[in-house]
Amino acid sequence: MKNEKLKTPPPGAHLKEILDNFGISNYRLAKASGIPATAVGQILAGRRRITAETAIRLGAALNMSAQFWLNAQTHYDLMRARESVKESASHVEPLIPASS
Repeated sequence: MKNEKLKTPPPGAHLKEILDNFGISNYRLAKASGIPATAVGQILAGRRRITAETAIRLGAALNMSAQFWLNAQTHYDLMRARESVKESASHVEPLIPASS
């Protein structure tokens, strides 16, 4: 994943910060959550998306809501998509007028 231009960090950056703050190793998170250690490493490196199942497991292991992790992933995906379609989206013709 290329994220050099994005101001929004991938969800793995948030996860890394939480793990660092609480002194939790990747391995410990993997064991506690049932997420494979390789998947945890890929999420932390920004090479793997957080799925709904992963969000549930992260939420349970870190005493957070699964919705937080899904929202973080969705927000990141939307920022990436906006960046990649910025030019072509400006030529889209609105079919419904904006409400006042």
